[in-house]
Amino acid sequence: MFGDSGQFYPYQPMQFMEGLLAPIIGGAAGPVTSITLFSTTTSTSDTIAWPASIRSGDVAVLADRAATLTGVPPPSVIPTGFIGLTDDQTTQGVGQVSQRLITSWRLLDGSETGLITGLNGTGGKVLYSFGATTLSSG
Repeated sequence: MFGDSGQFYPYQPMQFMEGLLAPIIGGAAGPVTSITLFSTTTSTSDTIAWPASIRSGDVAVLADRAATLTGVPPPSVIPTGFIGLTDDQTTQGVGQVSQRLITSWRLLDGSETGLITGLNGTGGKVLYSFGATTLSSG
């Protein structure tokens, strides 16, 4: 999903460090046997809608990119309730693209509705919703 430069490459499989999701997805329900991508939502504005298909215990991962031509990347914004994973930026001169990419995650309780506000600027957001199957949930 991210190259060596921290560049976001859409439509690439997401890779996680071994054990990263085990404690947060179904950790109390038994060993995780599989992780499934339940939904992908996209937006080109400063907000993105929660998908209707989320469940308690799912994990949301937000990839948020914004760019400006001011020579200064947009200010860092991690949405309420999310935990930041990365905050990468490039800065160029005035009239050239300066950008910021933030990835963050959140353990869902199933009541999330409405809009998530993130970075403001030209760019886009992708919200992934993952769920786990455990030995006890089959």
